[in-house]
Amino acid sequence: MLVVRLGQGFWRWVAIALACGLIAAVLRWGSNAVGLDIQVASAVAAPLTFVPTHDPALALTFDATGPSLSLDGVLRTLSTYGVPATFFVGTGLVRGAPATVRALAAAGNEVELQAPSGFGGNGPAAAAAQATLHSEAQALSALAGRPHFVQPAPGGFGGRTVRDAQSAGLTVVGWSVDPEDWAPEGADVVIGRVLGAATAGDIVVLHCTTDTVQALPAIIEGLRARGMDLTTLDGLLALADGAATATPSPTSAGRAGG
Repeated sequence: MLVVRLGQGFWRWVAIALACGLIAAVLRWGSNAVGLDIQVASAVAAPLTFVPTHDPALALTFDATGPSLSLDGVLRTLSTYGVPATFFVGTGLVRGAPATVRALAAAGNEVELQAPSGFGGNGPAAAAAQATLHSEAQALSALAGRPHFVQPAPGGFGGRTVRDAQSAGLTVVGWSVDPEDWAPEGADVVIGRVLGAATAGDIVVLHCTTDTVQALPAIIEGLRARGMDLTTLDGLLALADGAATATPSPTSAGRAGG
């Protein structure tokens, strides 16, 4: 009978081979895990800032944190021109002025949510903001129908914000044209920035300010003179050629959301 004696050197090489195999397995598992993370991350939709379309149409959106004379002026102008718009309303309207929210919807406008402070962040404040968002969505549903979109504060368009919004059944919305009408630079500046930048598929963000109220008639008339259809976000999405995108329009003015 042949007896093979295996020395310590042999066993040392066996141990090295097993260790190498284990390391390779760990590396493969890690690579797969990273791939999974990438797949999960890519499954989270980006904020909506632009809608590719061949139709001459764009969406006018308004930030409306609470009741104001400027909000009343914006609503009157839109009604006069027969233009529907999308309003992002905050707690000041949803809780403090429900009649105004109903009036916005009754006039044919789309009423959506503004994200509460801290939304999309970390820690207890973020958890509280998430709970507030769910509560506001329920309250808004009773006033103007179920919301579909939410607009965070500028700079709050990260992946966590998008995921938190998705968990509430909402799509995060930014913009591709921002005339920065919140800065008191005059109505003519606001008019020039919008008309100089807006094109088909854009999401224009406006605010309920005195300058905006004064600028709005010229903005509407100027865009219509180009044959542009002014609609809501839902109306613009209905005209989409393909998937809406987070890439701002190349002619955007101001800062683009996202």
